[in-house]
Amino acid sequence: FMLMETSFVLDRSDRRSVILFKYLDTCASAIAFFVVGYGLSQRSHPYPMMDPTDTVQFFFKFTFASNAATIIGGTLCGQSRKMRTVAIPIYAFMISGFIHPMVARWVWGSSSNETSFLGPGFLSPYRKLYCRDSYKDVDVQHVLDTESHMYVVDFAGGGAVHLLGGVAGLVLLLVLKLDNFLRRRELREQRELAQLVPSNEREEPSRPDHFLDWMYPEHGGGDLHIEDSALGVLILWTTWFAFNCGSTESVEFNSGIARSSNSSNEYAWTYYNVPGRIAINMILCTGSAGLVAVCIAGYAQVRARTFVHQCRRRRSPQLRSRSRSTNVNEIANGILSALVSITSGCPFVTPQWAIGIGIISIAFYHFGCWIEYKFNLNDTARVFPVHGMCGFWSMMAPGILVDSNFVHQTYEGLCYCVLCLPQPSQGNRFLYQLLGSVVIAIWSALTCGAFFLLLNFIPAQKLVT
Repeated sequence: FMLMETSFVLDRSDRRSVILFKYLDTCASAIAFFVVGYGLSQRSHPYPMMDPTDTVQFFFKFTFASNAATIIGGTLCGQSRKMRTVAIPIYAFMISGFIHPMVARWVWGSSSNETSFLGPGFLSPYRKLYCRDSYKDVDVQHVLDTESHMYVVDFAGGGAVHLLGGVAGLVLLLVLKLDNFLRRRELREQRELAQLVPSNEREEPSRPDHFLDWMYPEHGGGDLHIEDSALGVLILWTTWFAFNCGSTESVEFNSGIARSSNSSNEYAWTYYNVPGRIAINMILCTGSAGLVAVCIAGYAQVRARTFVHQCRRRRSPQLRSRSRSTNVNEIANGILSALVSITSGCPFVTPQWAIGIGIISIAFYHFGCWIEYKFNLNDTARVFPVHGMCGFWSMMAPGILVDSNFVHQTYEGLCYCVLCLPQPSQGNRFLYQLLGSVVIAIWSALTCGAFFLLLNFIPAQKLVT
């Protein structure tokens, strides 16, 4: 992320600010997750703790919490307004120590049999309610009792990490826009009191009249440090396999289940296929999205918008070459959009549907960019389109395209038990995924909005400068 964000910054001092931001939020996230976050988010312990017994689980979950915090930094890179140094560890502590762990507790928690709204694990398929020690313990009444219970499919953090971080980034942009508005109004009032003629200072920067001209400028979006962006994307692309495939917690089948059940267990014996299926789905999803992004970027750069203008004026249309440079940053964001979109349902869909998820992710990404263009939000690194919009699509895709056999196979291997997981209808599963997405988005918007506003309007700890 640091390499990608520094590629958008031309001034050397601003590049130092981006690097400092990443150092501080990672360090603060580590302390916050150790002190509070791990105890809130883990499956077996309901209270904060400072002594993680499972060190492997602690480190793996910390990487998710740290990513949720570091995503937000891309909204301010390359802008004239910077987040104050003292505010960076404060916000990172809140995201990694409280906001993300609570979502992780809802979506991945297994410490309770409760199904109350907003209770521990109320969206989780890992609840003890669904687990049995052996097939002999499974009765018809238990299956019927759990059929009405809902759960959300978010395997590797499409909602708990990316949707949360993308919405938080959007809230930060709105707080920044509100602060700019208040500053301009205060300046205007001061000039009116001094009986001076108002000038056009601090006006919003001008932008092209058309969305494609704004998103794909004539110069191709050529940045001086475009190699940093390419290297950052390649690193993210590679390490994303560790996140998603590593969320299976093992590449071997859980033979203990088969022995305890005294019968063959098809899900346990095929669990070792899950990491491979995740890897195939990821590469197919990113491949299809990358090709579509290249086609869109190439078309937007080569074909002039004068074609549309001349058609409107009833002139003979002429296609003119705008530039030979292609906006590769938008292609990189298209690949990242696909990675985000496949995260929640990576083990639950077939390879054919993974290709479709990648193609549709480009539509969600451009729709998010259009929203920012419409409301004049200066999101340099496209945090909301990539993580917010595609995080939402990542949560919704399993509600439409999921394979129920893959769901049962994957979660039974993860839970180390005989799983009586409800199999809702297609419509109910879609509604469950939608409810989970809305809950995560509202939680992120309310908590981050209140925190950013409080932090921004306290003079000693002002959020931006």
